[in-house]
Order: sequence, then structure tokens, then C-alpha cells
Amino acid sequence: MEYFRVKNLSLSYLRGEFKLESISINLDEGKLLLIKGPNGSGKTSILKGISSLHHSEIRVRADEMEISSDPVIVYNDPREQIITFSVREEISSKLSYKGVNRDLRKSLVEEIAKEFSIQTLLPNDPRKISSGEQQIIVGLAQLIDGPAIILLDEPLRFLDSDNIERFVSFLKQLKAMGKIIIISTHSSYFDRIADDTLSLGVQEQSEKYSFLPSNDPEVFHILGQLGYTKPILNADFRFPRCGLIVIQGSNGSGKTLILKSLARMTKVKDGKLDFPHDIGYLPEKPEYLFSKPTVREELQGLDIPSVLQNVAHQSPFHLSTGYMKLLAITKLLSTYDTVLMDEPFQSLDKRFQNFVKKVLHESISEKLVVLTTNRELSELDLNVDQSNIWVTGNGS
Repeated sequence: MEYFRVKNLSLSYLRGEFKLESISINLDEGKLLLIKGPNGSGKTSILKGISSLHHSEIRVRADEMEISSDPVIVYNDPREQIITFSVREEISSKLSYKGVNRDLRKSLVEEIAKEFSIQTLLPNDPRKISSGEQQIIVGLAQLIDGPAIILLDEPLRFLDSDNIERFVSFLKQLKAMGKIIIISTHSSYFDRIADDTLSLGVQEQSEKYSFLPSNDPEVFHILGQLGYTKPILNADFRFPRCGLIVIQGSNGSGKTLILKSLARMTKVKDGKLDFPHDIGYLPEKPEYLFSKPTVREELQGLDIPSVLQNVAHQSPFHLSTGYMKLLAITKLLSTYDTVLMDEPFQSLDKRFQNFVKKVLHESISEKLVVLTTNRELSELDLNVDQSNIWVTGNGS
């Protein structure tokens, strides 16, 4: 029988910037626990502490810790766990290590690929597919052999609504098989299959913001074929000088590709690009934008917003993903007149989402912001005029 028992768990980082105390978890097989709380409250730290893989950076103490088998952890950034050069190999890698014969591996991979509608991805390099597709692939690769205890850190971070439903259904199956599952999340999608919730703080309510269409003339233009090694999208998009443009679409539909083309990170083929050169770009990994030892120095000469005051003395590289994203957005909107944002609302709690909506609302009368999202705008409490929403199709 599988079990997971931790009593009075205490966690602190060796660098001394964070501490959690008196965390107790008691789970038997077939149980699913959610860990919820605001950004920076310690959700990921708990998973790292109980996984035993990060004890070089986290000090862990507990009155009791009885875990029937080693947990498998799936991180919130799938790129950290990709180890092969094809999606098929990635999904089957653990089965291969365990000596499962080739024909059975192939059958299992094709069965699960069909369930998640990713058959066309099987020959692809997992490093060259979208982040949402990567998150599905890595999750399946880590869970395909049915580990008894599963730790998931924001597993819906990059997923669109269809893939969210598929993944929740997949976890429901694992739960019925007796697996113990612990999930850190901001999302309510798992509430219907959870047995208990560990709350690390109260979240704010979402605030609704409306964005009217820009009155500025359309002065920028991208026209042509967009792609990496082969064309994926035919683009013909025009932009005003100021305002908010939302690019909405499913995983793998080309949203990030449009931003990278506008940023001249990939070439427009058989067409033209008339777009500002001096732009700010928010990537999915915001830490790429940091170079200073503290948050305060990253924002040197700028007002530090209230949501960042309590971390102003910390290294930006030691912040939670949500805090990193807020720091990057603050820096970009204070520096550039044209800003491209790749999934700016991912990994943010309601308080941080409200902050981003507020600063966007305050900025777009003088700036052009183009952002991507794989979620419904109603879910984010964003009311954007339909003329300012572009919906991308399915990529390949």
C-alpha cells in the first residue's frame, strides 16, 4: 500500500531568503492534494523539499517523514526535463530504461499520443515544438510508467483549454489506479478531482478591465510566410502606433512565432516587415532579461511598484516565476514604447494578474503592446474589442 506522511515540515533556502514551517500532509493511495497560494508563498518549495532532489539548495526538517516510494516530480518548465531528440523517444524513454520491449513501447506511445491528439508530433524534436506541446510531452514521459507518487508543479502553465481537459482526465485515471498526486497550482481546474487542499494564503479576487479599440491609424505591417525551417503561418497583420493587440490560439498554433517574427528573431519569407526596431520582448523565461544582483538595481531610476517592494533586496534570479514575470513586465513597460509579451498571465495569481491588467490599461494610450494567450479572455477578466483580437489556427 502506498502512503505519503509528513508531519511539521519546515523548509528554508540555504541562501536564507524564504522559510516555511509546520506543513503536514497525510495521503493514502488514490488521493490527490492541491497546494494553493499566492505567488511566492512556497508552493514550488514544498514540492522541491519533499522530492529530495533539491536538498543542496533547501534545508528540510520534519518531525516525521514516511513516504512509501520515491516521488516523481514534473517541473513547471518542461524544457528542464527534455532528454531526447524526438517526441516518440521522449515519451518512451522511461519505459526503455526499464527494459520494456520495443513493440510494447511503440504501442503504449501511440495509444497515449492518440488520446492527447499529438500523433503528428511524434517524429519532431521536442526542443522545437511549442511550450504547451512540450509540457504535454514531458508530463506524459514522466508519468507513462505509472509512478506511485506524483508531484506536479503548475502542470497547466502552458496548456490551452482542450489540453487542460485532457490532462485533468488523465490524472483522474491515474488517481483511480491508486496513485498519490500532489499538485501546486493557481488553477481551479483540478478542484473537481481533488480530495484536499493545502492553502498557503488567501488569493485576491480578479478585477475586470476593458480595452477599447485604438483610434490611431494602422502604421505597422507584417506580410509574408512565417516559420522556422518551414512555413507555418501566412501573415498579413496591421498594427496601430498605440493600443493592445491580443494574439489568441491553441498550443502549437504559432502565437510565439508571430512575436518572434515581429522581434526579427526569425525572418519573414516572401513579404515584408514594417515594425519598430527598438522593442521590448517578454519571453516565456523572464530571467533572460535580468543582469543585476538585486531587483532594486534592475529597476534603477524607476519607481518600484508596491507588489515588488518586499522583494526589492533579493536577487531577481531567486524569485518565484510570478515575481520574475512582474519584474520583467515593469521593466519593459517603463523602457520601451513597443512591447511584445509572450503569455504574460501564465503562472500569475489573481493579485499579480490584476497588477498586469492595471499597468497595461495605463500604458496603451501611449504604447503598443502585443501579447499572446492560450486562455479565454473571459477567464482572465479581460474585455478586449474583437477588432484587436487575432485568433491563430493550428500549427504544424
